[in-house]
Order: sequence, then C-alpha cells, then structure tokens
Amino acid sequence: MYFNYTDYDAVALAKLIKTRQVSPEEVLLAAIHQIDTLNPKLNAVITTLYDEARAQLPTLDLSLPLAGVPMLLKDLFSDYQGIPTSFGSRWLKNTPAPENSRLVQRYLRAGLIIVGKTNVPEFGLGAVTEPLAFGATLNPEQDDITPGGSSGGSAAAVAAKMVPVAHANDGGGSIRIPASCCGVFGLKPTRGRTPLSAWNGLIVEHVITRTVRDSAALLDISIDSWGYSGLPLPNKSYAHQTNLPLEPLKIGYTFNSFFTATPTHSDCIAAVNSGLKHCLALGHHVEEVKLSFDQEALCRAYAVIVAAEINVLLKTLALRVGHKPKRGELELLTETIARFGEQYTAADYVNAGRVMEQAAWELNQTMKDIDILVTPTLSKPPVEIGNFQPKMHEKALMNFLKVTHLPGFNRMIEAEIIKQIFDYVAFTPLCNMTGHPAMSMALYRNQENLPIGVHFIGRFGEEGTLLQLAKQIEGVENI
Repeated sequence: MYFNYTDYDAVALAKLIKTRQVSPEEVLLAAIHQIDTLNPKLNAVITTLYDEARAQLPTLDLSLPLAGVPMLLKDLFSDYQGIPTSFGSRWLKNTPAPENSRLVQRYLRAGLIIVGKTNVPEFGLGAVTEPLAFGATLNPEQDDITPGGSSGGSAAAVAAKMVPVAHANDGGGSIRIPASCCGVFGLKPTRGRTPLSAWNGLIVEHVITRTVRDSAALLDISIDSWGYSGLPLPNKSYAHQTNLPLEPLKIGYTFNSFFTATPTHSDCIAAVNSGLKHCLALGHHVEEVKLSFDQEALCRAYAVIVAAEINVLLKTLALRVGHKPKRGELELLTETIARFGEQYTAADYVNAGRVMEQAAWELNQTMKDIDILVTPTLSKPPVEIGNFQPKMHEKALMNFLKVTHLPGFNRMIEAEIIKQIFDYVAFTPLCNMTGHPAMSMALYRNQENLPIGVHFIGRFGEEGTLLQLAKQIEGVENI
C-alpha cells in the first residue's frame, strides 16, 4: 500500500500496524526522517532516542493498544531510565534518570515507541520555550513567533507532524498555551487523573495531539488516581465516550481575565465567538456568565506556590546531581523565583492553598448552572520570540536581589514578573488551581493567519464531556 506517515494520527497508525499494512520499522523510519528533516530549523527535539526506539521493536507486542506508534517525551518530569531529564537546564543536561517515571511506564506498556525528548523553558517557567541551555524552539506556523510554553517543543513537533502525539504537562497552561499557539489540540485532565504530583497539585500530565481521538486514546492508557481517591473513574473509556451522542449542553462564556484587569485582545474575543458559533450550530445553548475572583489573591497564591515548589525542587534535584547549581548553571529568572520561594513562610503557603480552595468553590458554584465554560486560551495572540526575555534593567534588578534582602524591593520585582505573565496568560492557570479539566482548540486564525485558541473548561472529573464536544466541533471543522 501507499504509506504517507504524516497523513495518519496515532489511532490510525496503530490500526495500520495491527493489521500489518505497515511495519513498526517503516513507521519508525518515517518518524526519524521527519525529525531529522524538520528539527534542525525548529529545534523542537533536544534529545533523539533512535537506538532506544529500535531496541523496542524486536519484542514489540502488536496486540498492545498503541503498538509501534512513535511519540516524544517533554523533557520535564518525564524520566526515561538512563537518559537525562534536563528540565531545560544546563545544570541537569548530563545527569541520567535512575528509572522510568510512572507515566513513561504506562506509555511503554501500551506499545508506544519513544523517539526523543522535547525542548522546554528552564524548569517549565514561562509561556514560551527559549531555554539558554538549548535555544529557542520555533513555531512551524511562523518562525519568529513563539510556539508557547512550557510544552512548546512538544506542540511544535506535533504541529510539524514529526510525531502524531507528544507528552506534555500543564502547571499553568503549559499544554493549552502551546496548543493554541501551534494550532493543535491540548487537553489538561482533572487533577489526579494522570500520574504526577508536583507543584502542590498544579501540574497535570497528558499529551498534545492533532486529533481529539488521539487525546482520548492516550488518556485511556494514562489514568492513574495516584492519591485522589474521590475522583471517580470513567464508566466507559474516553475513546468510546468521544463517539457517543451528546445531549445539548448549557455553555457559558466570558471574555474577562481571571487574573488581571488587562483587556482581552480583539483576536482572542473573535476566536471565542467563532467557537460559540460552532456550539450553537451543534444545538447547544450559549449564554454569557459573570465570574468574580479576587485577582490579586489568585496571582499572589499562584506565585507563592510555584516559587516555593521550585525552591524545593532544586534542593531535591541537587541530591540526584550530587551538587547544588554552580555559578552560571541556572538562568537568572530561575534563581530569582527560587529565592522568592526561600523567603516565603509556611503561613504564606497555607494561605495560598486556601485561596486555591476558595477559587475551586467559586468555579464549582458557576459550573452548577452550566456544563462548560468557554474563554480565550490567551489574552493576546502568540508573541514574538524573545518577548519575555529579561530586559537589561530587569537583569540588573534581579542581580541586585542576589546581594540584598529588602522585602519591599523583593515584592516590587515579584509584582512585575507576575504582571508580565498574567497579562498574557490570563485564563489558563485558574484550572490548575481548582483542578478542573480544560482544553484548547484552534478554531480561529487572525489576519496574520496565526492560530488563536479557544479555551473550554469542564466540570471537575468530566473530561469525557469536553472530549465529546471537541469531537463534535472537530467534525464540523473538517466538513
């Protein structure tokens, strides 16, 4: 048969392999060719694992659900035994992981073939992918525009069709932001649905895909209620749910940022309106809703948790590496955030947790009256590469923090960092704080032909409804 690797998603490739229409070797060679051809420009893949991938083939069980399907791992919390998990840092580039992480174990048990690891900002900090350790990842849509972050390498690789699926994780939008920037699909599952406990529950793991059914299939093999005993398991597989009829939903929407008073860009409003038109055409009810969060408290709580967790993570990783970061081994922003984390108190951390609980309660109250909440994914179109790199005066201020401890000065710098990020990432972090599932679909392009994501938030534990709606919309989009 004629086989064009880039025509197929993961589910279709798995079917071709199972029915022996193509061999796993043919698929792997095609994936390697795509990566070797496209990656020198895009810089999405920082580590190739071709020998390790070939070593999987002789014993590959073709009865496994995704046997022979190539995928990439995001180089953040995705330990692959014997291979460095760099976290995008010069400090960790040469320290091999001692064992496979639990999610990687599930991928291997499902028959997925891991062909490499993707680029990330250092320690996943930021909405762009420009680590000093590996250089910036370019967006396949337009190479001077960011692919987003922190899963920018994964999103760029999937958008460029190097692989049909790539691992990703999301602590503030890191699946949904790059999915929006690169015009692909990104679902953040409910807290506790997949196997990772990091950043006090802010981070959830899943994948970035080109199709909704691939996301559902990967979620089915990834489920692991690692500690959330109250999180019900789905009655039917997510792959099955996506094909079930969907009763008309009550869909709420808002254009107003959850974190700052900065107005939402007209392109992002237009994207939401485009998504709502699809929903109306499919028979769903749409209405505007009003949400009111304490924006200052949300920003502060998120900043406290991330900084404290980064501070602890650096200390934990120092045990793996065998030494603390040496001069020049960490980026200045990472050092600054870790220093903030060192200065927060236990009371700060506890109060941040209470803010998260309050936000979850408030969102749950809203979700009692609607099935899904729609917002922009980002408050602005994708920014240019380099937009978030510290300016000279910002570097000077952060360097000054190394030699002084003035609480008022620290708060001033912290507030500036917070404002820059939340003026751009004004919607996605809420669901990391509340635990709700959410997804980004690229349903609109602006006048510059850049994809602009639409953000859909589901009720706690109800990824199935999100995936059903996404499959419906995908069907309309593809007609």
